[in-house]
Amino acid sequence: MADDVQFRDGNGALYTARMIDVGSGVKALVALVETAAYICDKYTTLSVTTASTALTAVTGGVPAVSSSVVISVPPGGGDIYYSTDGTTAPTNGTGIYIPAGAVAEITVKPLSNVKLIASAGTIVVTCEFRHFATS
Repeated sequence: MADDVQFRDGNGALYTARMIDVGSGVKALVALVETAAYICDKYTTLSVTTASTALTAVTGGVPAVSSSVVISVPPGGGDIYYSTDGTTAPTNGTGIYIPAGAVAEITVKPLSNVKLIASAGTIVVTCEFRHFATS
């Protein structure tokens, strides 16, 4: 006999595992894999300067349903550093590093805690806010 167990991760994604009897009273937990997708809540740009810039500065703010943001830094325009605790402002050389030309996904609750800084000048990054589609 098989028993299904469902649980959610920190982002609300739903997972299912099945407890199966493999014989002689031994049970095994097997993960069941489903295909799912992220839903894009907003796609916009943000001008990041050498002063700490809050992610909430995007036009219209951070969508309430979003559980992550994908930030794309243009090539050749400089690097980005960010912090996620809501109080620590990143500085040039400290914080979590996103080099020019790279893409990073930030998953933290709440996303409004994210602060960014440019290594030089003003860098216009693209931001894709999204959430996991659950069944």
